[in-house]
Amino acid sequence: MATVTVDLAANFFIIDTGFPGSFGFVDSLGGGLTIGNFSSAAYSGSISHATNDQHFDGFGFVNDVGATTGPSAGSASALNVVSFDVTKGSSITDVNQLLNLANPAGGDGPAYFIVDAINRNTSGPGVGNTGLLTVSGSDTPNTPVPEPASLALLGAALFGMGMMRRQARPDPAR
Repeated sequence: MATVTVDLAANFFIIDTGFPGSFGFVDSLGGGLTIGNFSSAAYSGSISHATNDQHFDGFGFVNDVGATTGPSAGSASALNVVSFDVTKGSSITDVNQLLNLANPAGGDGPAYFIVDAINRNTSGPGVGNTGLLTVSGSDTPNTPVPEPASLALLGAALFGMGMMRRQARPDPAR
């Protein structure tokens, strides 16, 4: 089992605006992962297929989706820190098994992990916008790490880097 903790910057909140879920990533284990045990009842559901058939706008397609049901952009139950467990028997032995590029990649660049978010800051660029935040780049963002203890720390570190990459889009009507 691996525990993923997504910890966004202050005033950025994890939501569900109509993408396949609040979180998207690609595993190298052939799908069939169990994604659950969310830290908040406001987030639930998952998808894990062998094929990359879940589309996350300009960042491409993934095979794993967490929180297929989540708070909307205006919901008070949206959080900026959410944890969840990922399991597939004892197969998860290296974080790189859960961090592969979306395939095919979208026009906004390669993405390793995608989160649907809203910017609830009161001033500055992008205030009120919803969009996808990603951990991106052309190389694997980490070196192999023993599991499962390190994955929670990785989630927090990756989203610190992921805040640098953001695709803004208008808040959709629900």
